[in-house]
Amino acid sequence: MIHLLHGEEEFLKSQRVTEITDSVLTTEERLMNLHIFKKCEVDKIIDECETMPFFANNKVVILKESQLVISGKKDDTDKINNWIVNLPSYIVLIFVENKIDKRNKLFKTIVKLGNVEFVEFPSLTKTHRIVEQKYNIKIEHNVFEYFYHRMPQNINYILAEIQKLISYTNNITIENIDKICSFSLEQKVFDLIKHVTKKDSTTSLSMYNTLISNKESPLAILVLVARQYRILLQIKYLAKSSVKEIANNVKLPEFVVKDMLVISKNFKFSQLIYILNLCLQTDKDIKEGRSEPVRAVEFLIMNCIYE
Repeated sequence: MIHLLHGEEEFLKSQRVTEITDSVLTTEERLMNLHIFKKCEVDKIIDECETMPFFANNKVVILKESQLVISGKKDDTDKINNWIVNLPSYIVLIFVENKIDKRNKLFKTIVKLGNVEFVEFPSLTKTHRIVEQKYNIKIEHNVFEYFYHRMPQNINYILAEIQKLISYTNNITIENIDKICSFSLEQKVFDLIKHVTKKDSTTSLSMYNTLISNKESPLAILVLVARQYRILLQIKYLAKSSVKEIANNVKLPEFVVKDMLVISKNFKFSQLIYILNLCLQTDKDIKEGRSEPVRAVEFLIMNCIYE
């Protein structure tokens, strides 16, 4: 049997590999019949697969990031592709890949002969369940939703942040999340922009000054502010499409798109274009030495508030 697991969600891919392995090998059988290749060594892979299992009915061979299902390794891909058609019946072959190319010859063969699964970042509900089951805890839905929307799309990162929280407190609250968790600069800037669009100058400037006091680069903040407004403009142009279609177009999660659709309604197209031009001018002024970076970005934020 052949399995291809692809996508960037490492925790769930690993979980799925364990499920497949557990379905064909006992704990004792794993010692001699589970083989993991982290390098694409085609001849060694084929030799291992053609060696009979040791006191077991099956042998599991895992290929991690072989890159055989994208372009670039034509000879290796062709060799595996020709061989895999006559895969020994006792072999469970698992490809674990970040990226695939659906035009790839081997990919098409796996689709015909085996099982292909796209392992994507899970929904809010599924992630909530994973966290509660792993740590045997209960987190209020609204609290977990707040946490989830501020985390990167990475289950391992999310679990590490939950571990920090439960090491600190038995009571996971929004206040404790803000106090303990590490949010990305991009998320912090997104939260800043939310307050800017509400014309909340006090909170906006407080958040900006906190970023600066935490040694964040004003130029990095400027880049992310410009990115947020550029995405708002794209989403406003696409507003008549479904949330799913917009998410695919702008390469963002659907929950982020929903937030930004609401924010985009506060702007006219001309306002967003004007703000983007302000971002470009601020960047130019800083790089040409006409403006001091911290004050220039602060002035930009004030202009965005009162535009």
